[in-house]
Amino acid sequence: MQFVTFQFFLFFLGVFAGAILLKENKKYYRVFLLAASLAFYLFFGVNFFVILTLNIGVNYAFLKAIERFGKKALVLSVIANVLFLGAFKYYNFGTDALLQLLNALGVPADIGVIRILIPVGISFYTFRNISHLVDCYRRELPVPSFVDFANYVAFFPQIMSGPIVRAREFYAYLDNPGLFTYSPGRIVTLVLSGLVKKYVIASYLFSFATAPFASPSNYSSLDLVTGALAYSAMIFVDFSGYSDFAIALSNLLGFHVHRNFLSPYSAIGLKDFWNRWHISLSAWLRDYVYIPLGGSRKGKARKYLNIVLTMFVSGLWHGAGLTFIVWGLLHGIGSVVSHLVADFSARRAARRDEERNLMIFERYEVERLPFEAELSQNARGLFVDLDENEFNSELEAFFENMDAHLFGKDSKSTVFAGVANFFGWLVTFVYVTFAWIFFTSSNIGNALSFIGSIFVSTVAEHKVFSLRLLIVVAVVILFNFIGGRAFRGTIGFFDRLPLAARIPAVAAAVYLILQLGPETVPPFIYFSF
Repeated sequence: MQFVTFQFFLFFLGVFAGAILLKENKKYYRVFLLAASLAFYLFFGVNFFVILTLNIGVNYAFLKAIERFGKKALVLSVIANVLFLGAFKYYNFGTDALLQLLNALGVPADIGVIRILIPVGISFYTFRNISHLVDCYRRELPVPSFVDFANYVAFFPQIMSGPIVRAREFYAYLDNPGLFTYSPGRIVTLVLSGLVKKYVIASYLFSFATAPFASPSNYSSLDLVTGALAYSAMIFVDFSGYSDFAIALSNLLGFHVHRNFLSPYSAIGLKDFWNRWHISLSAWLRDYVYIPLGGSRKGKARKYLNIVLTMFVSGLWHGAGLTFIVWGLLHGIGSVVSHLVADFSARRAARRDEERNLMIFERYEVERLPFEAELSQNARGLFVDLDENEFNSELEAFFENMDAHLFGKDSKSTVFAGVANFFGWLVTFVYVTFAWIFFTSSNIGNALSFIGSIFVSTVAEHKVFSLRLLIVVAVVILFNFIGGRAFRGTIGFFDRLPLAARIPAVAAAVYLILQLGPETVPPFIYFSF
C-alpha cells in the first residue's frame, strides 16, 4: 500500500482519528499505534508480516539478554541481525553467483533454485534494531516494554524507507503524545511537496531514467547522458518525496522527525553531499560504523580507511551485487578526496589568517592609519567607560576597519571564489551522477556498457533527449538552491490564510497535482532496499 493511493488515505484517516481519541490514554494509544502499524504491514503479505513479528520478538529477547549478559549478548545479537539481513538480501545474488561459477568450471548446474522475495523495509528496520541494541548496551536507553519496542521497529510511516529515527527520540514522543505540536502549514507543505515530487516529477522522469539502463547500446550518446541526469533527478525527488510524506504522517501522529534531505544537489564535495543526502542513514553510519572503527582518532590514514569502509558498508546495505559495492567504494574514495581538500583548505586558510594578522600589526606601525588618532583619543574611554561586551565589540570593529583599509575588497578574489565554488559543485554533481550509473545498473557489465556507449554509440536517433526533459532536470537541480526558501514561504503563506480559505486552497492544489500526474504511479525506489 503506497502513500500516494486513495486506499492509504482512507487508512490513515482512520488511524489519525483513532490517535486523536486515544492520546489521553497512553496505554491504549500505544496499543492502537502498534495495531495500526502491523495492519499496515499486513497489506504487503502474510509472509512478510510473520517475518516482521518474529524479528521483533527475537530482538526483544536480545535486549533482555544484553541487560543481563552485556557485551557477549550484544555481539551475538548484532551478528544475528546482520545474518538475517544478509540472508534475505544476498540469497538470490549468492545462488546466481554460485551457479555461474559452477557452469564456468564445467560442473553441470542447471538445477531449479528457489527464489525469495525481500521483505519490505527490511534494511531499515534491521538498522533500527541494531541501533537500539547498541544504545541499550551503552546504557543510553533502558530496556523498554515490548509494546514500545514493537512500536519503534514497526512504526508504519517510517518502516518502508525511513527516516531511521533513533529510539530515544521516538520514545520521547511516544511517552508524551502532546509534546510535539505542528503547524498546519508545515503539514500541508510537506504533503504537497511529497505529491509534486513523487506523483508528478518522479513519475514523469521514470521512463526516461530507466529505459536507457536496460539496453544502453540502443541509445545515442546524448540519450545516455540525458538518461543519467534524469535518474539523478528522479532518485532525489522520489526518495525525498517519500521522506516528506513520512515526516508529515509522523508529525500528525505527534512525532517530530528531522528533515532527511537538505538540498543535497547544492553540495560542494562528497563530504558536504553526505551531510545533506539521506541524513538519518549518514548519521547512523557515523555513530554505529565509522566511530566504532576508530573514526578520526587514530591518525589521518586510519581516518580515510574508515571512511572508505563505512561507505563500503553503505553499499552492502543498499543491495546485493557488485554494482552497489562499486557505488559505495566510489563514494568512499570521493569522500576521502573531499576530506583531503577540506583539510588542505583549512590549513591554508589558517596560514593566510596568521599572515594577514601579522601584516596588520606590522603595517599599522608603519602607515599610521588615519583613524589611529581617534582611537588614541578615545582609548581611555574604551578601557574605562565601556563594559566588557561593548569593549570587545569596539575592538572587533577597529580591526575590521584596519583590515579593510590595508587589504580592501579584492574583487578578483571574490570572482575566483565564486568560480571555484561553481567548479566544486559541478564536479560533485557529475561525480554523484556517475556513481548512480552503477547504483541503478543490473550488473557491472551493464554499467560499463552504459558508460562505454556514451563515448562510442553510433545511434543517431534520440529517444530520450528533449528540451522539456532537460528543463525538468534543471528545475530539480535549481530546487536544491531555492527549495528551503520556497518551503518556508509556503508554510508562512498557508498559516496566514483565513481558516475558511485553507481547505479550498488545499483541495485546489491537490486537484491540480492529480491532473498533472499519471494514472499509474511507479513504486518508490527505496522500497526495494
